[in-house]
Amino acid sequence: MIRATSPTGPAERVDSLVAARIERARLLDDPVTPEFWVVLHEAVLRTAVGGHAVMAARLRHISSYVRAHRITVQVVPFSEEHAKCAQT
Repeated sequence: MIRATSPTGPAERVDSLVAARIERARLLDDPVTPEFWVVLHEAVLRTAVGGHAVMAARLRHISSYVRAHRITVQVVPFSEEHAKCAQT
């Protein structure tokens, strides 16, 4: 993931970003904090990034956090109109 967004970045920088990402992921191991609530568009769930096996593994990972009551996930379906920005 890091290399995909920084294909020419130096290895040391990529390693640093990976380490930081792993450390942030450990925050969800705490049984109480933080509270994480995410709203996803249905397209995020239906677009097979990395192939079906990769997507299935990612969705299982996310659902394990949902079942453990560590995160809340809401999905905006294709049928819903996008939120409109307030006009000034």
